[in-house]
Amino acid sequence: MKKLDKDRDYGTITGDSFGRAYEQDGEFFDGAGNHIPNEDIEQANAEQLAKEATDRAKAIQDASVEANKLAEAAKSKALRDKNTAATKAATAKGSKK
Repeated sequence: MKKLDKDRDYGTITGDSFGRAYEQDGEFFDGAGNHIPNEDIEQANAEQLAKEATDRAKAIQDASVEANKLAEAAKSKALRDKNTAATKAATAKGSKK
């Protein structure tokens, strides 16, 4: 297994969610200096992208459900307001007779 050679130039990676801590000659290494095969990085990246896409789809679905609930509540309120107005109008018309 390849190891990071700290006697040669290398880059430090911060904030990586794939366990990469160093880069040297286009290859990645973990915090202990152990080589991380590019296939492992590609697989982890694909899994991360799939998870993010699933999370976004769920958020969109949740927002759609919430929007439908709000629309139904607005329709119900409008119908109640219309019925209340009609009742008041009928009552007012009946009291004038």
